[in-house]
Amino acid sequence: MKYDLNHFIPVSSKIVLKPWYFFDNKLIKVPCFWEDDIHCMYNWDWHVEKYLSYKGIKVFNFHPIHIHLNTNNIEHYHKLKNKSNIINNLCGINNEKYGVYNFFIDLIDCSRKFKAE
Repeated sequence: MKYDLNHFIPVSSKIVLKPWYFFDNKLIKVPCFWEDDIHCMYNWDWHVEKYLSYKGIKVFNFHPIHIHLNTNNIEHYHKLKNKSNIINNLCGINNEKYGVYNFFIDLIDCSRKFKAE
């Protein structure tokens, strides 16, 4: 194993993040600054450009279930997670409000623009 991505340091900390070597200089710790479930839990804004403009490394952590459901807030997810087989239950997908799926697609689109500049 060369990389460890188990440290979450939220964007709200305003710390400029960068990878660092662990004690033995063989393992590189890479911090994550955005997670979809934390974002939904605290109802942070959905402005992709804001997150891409932060200095330092930008690791976004997405959970496939939140992309699938287009989770907008954590209550939406909690209501659905107790239903059986939500992966195949399409009636719980959020199609009305901007959510994780929309953010994911916009992040990909905006990343292409940032890379091109």
